[in-house]
Amino acid sequence: MIQHIQSGKLKALGVTTPDRFAAIKQVPPIAESVPGYSVLQWWGIVTPTGTPDAVIQTINKDVAQALRSPEMQAQLAKMGADPGGQPPANFDKLIADEVVKWAEVVKAANLKAE
Repeated sequence: MIQHIQSGKLKALGVTTPDRFAAIKQVPPIAESVPGYSVLQWWGIVTPTGTPDAVIQTINKDVAQALRSPEMQAQLAKMGADPGGQPPANFDKLIADEVVKWAEVVKAANLKAE
């Protein structure tokens, strides 16, 4: 979509992240109109409980190195994506925060699983 926004063929009303995307800085975050609004799209690698820390650290190091490669940086920039590559504890916190946030949304909307 970014190329269509940049060309003017598509008008974006806002981005769901708290800050503007570098690739489409002209599009404001929804949080500028609705304080606290933030819906992230994220990807990550998870391991089974009990995976040795040394294995987790090796995977994290290798993935972070790949994300820092010029080719990957260029691809991610085209999509307006943040390359990530943070320490595993940061990802643990992100997942925990997302669970709490969306549990509150489900409760507030009185949603039920079918």
